Amino acid sequence: MKASIELASSHGIHTQLSFVVGFPGETAESVEKTKFFISNLKKTRGMITYATFPLFLMPLSNLATNEMRDKWGLSGMFGDWSHKTMNSQKAVEHSEAFFTDVDNIYPEHSDIPNQVDGISPERLFTFQRQRHNLSLQLLKGVDDRVIVESIWEMARSLRPGLEFKDRSFQAILLAGFARELKITGRGDRLRRKEIPALKK
Repeated sequence: MKASIELASSHGIHTQLSFVVGFPGETAESVEKTKFFISNLKKTRGMITYATFPLFLMPLSNLATNEMRDKWGLSGMFGDWSHKTMNSQKAVEHSEAFFTDVDNIYPEHSDIPNQVDGISPERLFTFQRQRHNLSLQLLKGVDDRVIVESIWEMARSLRPGLEFKDRSFQAILLAGFARELKITGRGDRLRRKEIPALKK
C-alpha cells in the first residue's frame, strides 16, 4: 500500500487516506502503528492527506450481527459501543490524537489542490505545513493577531509578492473551528467574528 500511495504522489496524483478507528481488534498499539505508517509516507508531487473516523456501529450492518457481536464481545450501537479491545470513547480520543501526533502528512481540510491550480508542489506542501502548525497554535490559545498574521504569511507562501490592503478571511477552518477574521492596514486594527464550531 505504501508503495502505491507514494507512486501516485510521484505522478502528481493527490491521495486522501481514510481510516476507521476502533474497529473490532483495534488496540492502542495498532493505532500507533497507523500513525507511524502515515508519518513515514513520502510525498513528492501529489498531496497526501488523511482523515480519521471513529467507528460508528450501524443497525443491519455486518458488524452488528449476533455472530460478530459474540465473536468480538461487541455491545452498544451507533456512536456508543464497546468490544474486547476498545470502546467508543477511546476511539474518539485516539482519532483526535492523530491531529497532534502525525508528522509530515496532514489532515484533509478541503479540496485545496483544485483551488490553487498552478501552484508548485513545494509551495503547496509549505501551505499544508503552515496551516497545520497554525491549527496547533490555535489549540494552544495564541493571540488572534498572531493567527491573522500567520494566515497572511500562508497566502504569501502560495503567491509570493502578494499584498493586501484589507485582509479578510471568510470562514477560515482551523483546528475544527470556523472563524471570520479581518485585519486592515498593517495590523493596526483587528476585527474578529466567531462562527460556531463545525466539528463534532
